[in-house]
Amino acid sequence: MVAVAELWETLTHAIHAYTGLSPAAFFTAVAVAAAIYHLVASFLAPPPPPPR
Repeated sequence: MVAVAELWETLTHAIHAYTGLSPAAFFTAVAVAAAIYHLVASFLAPPPPPPR
């Protein structure tokens, strides 16, 4: 468990150093970007083939 805590601390410091965001804001931005990607990809997907 100590290794996980150290990894989380390293990750939070890296997120703040590289992006200037808090971890909560960073992961929220990643989730919103993923949702927008899936929304756009669903609009651009080809229609299903017609039934026979």
